[in-house]
Amino acid sequence: MKNFPFFVIVFVELATVSFLVGKIYLEQSQVLGENISINPISKEDVIFPNPDTDSDPKNFYEPKPNKNTTSKPAWFPLDYNYTATANADGLNERFGYSFDKPQDVFRIITLGDSFTYGAYVNTKDNYPEQLEDLLNNSLSCENIKKFEVINLGVGGYDIGFSVHRFKNRGQKYNPDLLLWLINNVDFTHINE
Repeated sequence: MKNFPFFVIVFVELATVSFLVGKIYLEQSQVLGENISINPISKEDVIFPNPDTDSDPKNFYEPKPNKNTTSKPAWFPLDYNYTATANADGLNERFGYSFDKPQDVFRIITLGDSFTYGAYVNTKDNYPEQLEDLLNNSLSCENIKKFEVINLGVGGYDIGFSVHRFKNRGQKYNPDLLLWLINNVDFTHINE
């Protein structure tokens, strides 16, 4: 019984330290009281417009063409790496696509943010690549010999940046269909 007050004090101190560490950790992942996930974009992996010659929106950025980026998410507890492969047009794609759409090809453009881009997955595993494989392996259409699904998604893009990217990169592919995955944050998070 002599040591009981000592154990109570040690227990209270441990509980207090645990509470404070948890609170500090939680506050580091909050901005303005909201839980967020910070996904840094390395300046070595993107290109920015030249403000003297380009009419791009302020802060607009795009993935560098012909660049493979291998990363490990800092927040992921396991040893996991993924590789994003940018084609010659700066799209997270396994393939390059001609601007002139071949006959008998049905072309789909996907727009959006990191969900469309395929954040934290290998390029072959992003949803546009999976959709392209599914359509080409499972569907047969009388007038369509091949489906092309072109991924214009970029992590961190809002609605305005997605529209701008379509005008800059997507229109020249002459798509038959646009698929636009919009995250609820895209309506409130404005990049400019």
